[in-house]
Amino acid sequence: MIIQNEIGFLGIICSIIQGKLHFLMQAKIEPGNINNIQISPTIQATKSNFTQKHGGKKPKYLEYFLNVKPEDIIVDQIQSEQSSRFFHKRNRNIIIMSKSDIPIENNFKWMTLGQIKRLMHFDNIVNMDTRTVISCLPTYNTMTTKEKLVEISRIKNQPLAKSILDFSELKLTNVFHEINNAKMFEEATLKFVPLDKLESWNMSDKEISNQKSNFKVIYCDISIEGREVTHWTQPLFKATGIAMFGLLTKVINDKRMFLIHIHQEIGCFDTVELGPSIQLEANELHKESQNIVEKIFFSYLKNKKIY
Repeated sequence: MIIQNEIGFLGIICSIIQGKLHFLMQAKIEPGNINNIQISPTIQATKSNFTQKHGGKKPKYLEYFLNVKPEDIIVDQIQSEQSSRFFHKRNRNIIIMSKSDIPIENNFKWMTLGQIKRLMHFDNIVNMDTRTVISCLPTYNTMTTKEKLVEISRIKNQPLAKSILDFSELKLTNVFHEINNAKMFEEATLKFVPLDKLESWNMSDKEISNQKSNFKVIYCDISIEGREVTHWTQPLFKATGIAMFGLLTKVINDKRMFLIHIHQEIGCFDTVELGPSIQLEANELHKESQNIVEKIFFSYLKNKKIY
């Protein structure tokens, strides 16, 4: 696992333009991107980046997040990132509202939520960080007027509308109860060991690999123009297969419901988190599953019953 104790910024600035909510998005190059450039948040930076520990420039638009007024914060949450790869890695997912004109830098563009969601239907266009930040958006503001709520309730997809407007505290209490039980009674202990003591892992001048693993660690020398730091070296996880994440959904009592799983991962800061119905690594996809949820999911997938 890679240890990165810092909490980084994954932030998006939004603004009302011609009566519509727009998000300031960035076309950003990352060395691990399968197609180089993807649509990224306004700011995507580790603490080392924005405190300039590496001697680079400050990330663009950083001052808007550091100086934001409390009333202009839409979302501000700490979320984990890939707990099967990173140990206790977390990011600060934040969305803020700007009420003043913002200078638009190169590779940045205002986009509506509809445009971003539409582009999510295409592979490798909207990056993972944008998806996690956008997913934190509330489905509606708690201060929404009754008239607006009635308008939402009239959308054609009634089960989905009822699902959006359902906010049962009792159900949330049950969820927290299950999560806290999992945390309280977990007795696993973690111990760090030297790299050369890892069984079945092989080290060479170019990589650390294991034939049974879903990834290998490669060493990279990276040069990218236009970044805060234009040249650096780092390890990267290179996937050796394609994982599968899936949600089962069903209409229950006229509401669209989703099957969520309390999932434990070795690097998770909080031991367990809410995950999708299935969350399988590449090497797990070829095994005969005894899990009824997985059997149902793949049965629906095979028969093209996709929502």
